[in-house]
Amino acid sequence: MSKLGNISIILESLGNAPMPYGAVNGKMLINARDGCVFSFGEIYFSKPGIYEYAVSREINGFNDVAEDDSVYKVTVEVFNDGTTAVLYHKEGETAKPDSIEYVDKSTDIDKKDVKNGTIVKTGDNALIYKYIIIFFAALIILIRCRFLFPINKADSANPALPDHNNHNI
Repeated sequence: MSKLGNISIILESLGNAPMPYGAVNGKMLINARDGCVFSFGEIYFSKPGIYEYAVSREINGFNDVAEDDSVYKVTVEVFNDGTTAVLYHKEGETAKPDSIEYVDKSTDIDKKDVKNGTIVKTGDNALIYKYIIIFFAALIILIRCRFLFPINKADSANPALPDHNNHNI
């Protein structure tokens, strides 16, 4: 375990986004052990829409640790059927991260980086898995249809051409 021990993570509503139970004035602070997964709890969305949040952490100010002070913008889109899509954006970066992760750098050369907490993946891979499942289901159906409804060569003969199989003498 690193010198940090526990870290304080802050979830803040941007606009009027609903918050999990226990939030006060659009903010919620949780304490998490460094290197562990953390969660703010469930958020209940009463209607479809786009909701935005900011996730940051309190900096402890240790002299021998350069603490990661990244701020993440989390966008949750709630659809009419109740499903959601979650996107993360780390301020100051153009690439879209898969999770929220804080990495502190030790100023002591002999120490390694310390990773702190991560949140659930964005779920972008879920769409890929749906398409893969649909593809394989369609493939299985096509194979079954091929064996259930075999193609007869006699049925596929062209009626405009003479039948060479019947030789009347």
